[in-house]
Amino acid sequence: MDLKHISAGIITILVVILSFQTVIAEPENTGNEPGVVISSSDINGNLSENSSGADILHLLNQAGSNGTPASVRIIQVRPGAVYSPDGANPAPEALYLISGDARVSADTSSVNAKFGDTIVVPQGSLFNVENVGTESLTFITVLSSPVQIQDTKDQSMYKKSPGEITPVTFGNETDNTKFSVIRILDTNGDSLPLSYDLAVVSLPAEHTIGSHYVTGGEIGYMLDGSGNVTIGCVPHEVRKGDIFYIPPKAVQEMTASSEMKFLLLTDPFYKPGEDFPVLSSC
Repeated sequence: MDLKHISAGIITILVVILSFQTVIAEPENTGNEPGVVISSSDINGNLSENSSGADILHLLNQAGSNGTPASVRIIQVRPGAVYSPDGANPAPEALYLISGDARVSADTSSVNAKFGDTIVVPQGSLFNVENVGTESLTFITVLSSPVQIQDTKDQSMYKKSPGEITPVTFGNETDNTKFSVIRILDTNGDSLPLSYDLAVVSLPAEHTIGSHYVTGGEIGYMLDGSGNVTIGCVPHEVRKGDIFYIPPKAVQEMTASSEMKFLLLTDPFYKPGEDFPVLSSC
């Protein structure tokens, strides 16, 4: 084989190698924003001090992180009491029930909800949430960033229960990478008037979600279980009641000690093709 053919072959191999590295390489660093975990004790302390609920973005800011464009709070309402925000909501607002039973009323309509249900209240609504049960009512409220709301003609109150949704399974059992996702608010697929989406992720004990990144920022609320969330190269232990924040395009990996179940907010909302596997988080 002459030198000309050898050189051409080497160039071809280099092109293939470089192309492969492009696929598996980590994303460009978009800044020094850290991943953050807020403990359940810090959240509960904030709840006890603030009648308007625990402001998650404020807690993230205190930890040196920007958080997501959407505003996130955790609200507690004692039995028989009513939570009423001041004035109409400036953007569509989603309520996810962590515990208890509620009646959500917006303008002239109302709907009952229980643990795991999600209610979307239309923009410009005067609404309230009544605890109609005998135990404390706890819910997460997420207010869309107005500049990023997806346009839609549907402006009615929207309810979604987990039993109405078929879980989607990823990974496989042979290498302990199997997990399931229930897309509670599939903003892209269901054309909802939101800037974000919500999902419940279930990861069995001793299973791992491999290293990957998504283009949006993510806030996770631990509904049950415990495990480890690695954000960038920093491992964080998480357990029931904790919140973790993953900045946009930050490489992440998760391993469950006991079965992990967490609510996951992605903002801006997830679109197919915006989830990228990588070889390692470091």
